[in-house]
Amino acid sequence: LNSCDVEQDTGIVHIRDVVEEENCGNDVQDLCGTLRELAASAAVTNNQELAQKLKMILNFVCEKEMDLDRTIYYCSYLAVIALDRLDSQRKLLKQNPLHEIVSGTTPEEVCRSTGRLIETTSRMLAVDKQNRIRRLADICRRIIERDYSKKIGLMEIAAQMGVSSNYLSTIFRRETQYSINEYLNAVRLNHAKKLLRDTNLKVYEIAEKTGFSDAYYFSSVFKRNIGVTPSEYRNSL
Repeated sequence: LNSCDVEQDTGIVHIRDVVEEENCGNDVQDLCGTLRELAASAAVTNNQELAQKLKMILNFVCEKEMDLDRTIYYCSYLAVIALDRLDSQRKLLKQNPLHEIVSGTTPEEVCRSTGRLIETTSRMLAVDKQNRIRRLADICRRIIERDYSKKIGLMEIAAQMGVSSNYLSTIFRRETQYSINEYLNAVRLNHAKKLLRDTNLKVYEIAEKTGFSDAYYFSSVFKRNIGVTPSEYRNSL
């Protein structure tokens, strides 16, 4: 009855599972439960933590010195969990990433193949994550450069991008070394300087056109960053 947990709903119980149950104790049941829990939680587990758990379980399987069939069964399970996270990146792997695992002729060979696959998927996930962070930072910059004249800030930009404001703030600073508010003000000030140079608009009109809430705040930010007031900047040209 305990061995039914290995095969779950297939209705098949191998005699070796029953015989080996005495030697395995509850290890097989615990391993099956751990794998099911990991598969269920994989979608909400970060890539680094998932890779660590996969390696930990793989080490457990290898240390138990199971027979070939059992090793292939559990290693295939681990490989599928790892591959499921790759999505579009899966095409960069072999056409059939599981082939090397299921074709192994010894438990040791199967474990080595599984280890290599987990390492490969971990590296690809790390690269994919970094690329995704860079794309988000680029999108954020484009939104700021497009909408700088509007009443926007971190919350509005994050809402447009469909991410949390805390996450966007963290990745933007990591990629640019600036906070979103600092970058937004820099873009606004660059446009303000151009208007001060090329037009006769009043200071309050330039403040409105560049997205500042009022002329006083505009002048304060301008002097703090440029070193002079907008009027002084214009007069110095």
